[in-house]
Amino acid sequence: MSEPEESRYFLGPYYRELVERLTGRDIRALKEWVRGLPLERRYISRMVSCLRLAFEDLDVDTIKLDAETLGSEELKRIIGELERRRDQLGNVLRHLEAH
Repeated sequence: MSEPEESRYFLGPYYRELVERLTGRDIRALKEWVRGLPLERRYISRMVSCLRLAFEDLDVDTIKLDAETLGSEELKRIIGELERRRDQLGNVLRHLEAH
């Protein structure tokens, strides 16, 4: 199984696993191939890198200034988006902790 050089995080095996699982195919060989991927090339590392980038310079005062200067509809939209991401992150943590 090869991967495109331009992709830092190779998602092909993850999509293939989904398709093969949904069609009832054996995914053991695919799991072994993914097991051989270094951590920095895995999907989960992509998520952690994005979170690190988003929160490494977290400044509550800056957030307060944005909150005070956004319109109510914009603020409502931002809060909704953050709530969805919080729920998604909780789901990720539950799956990781279950293993």
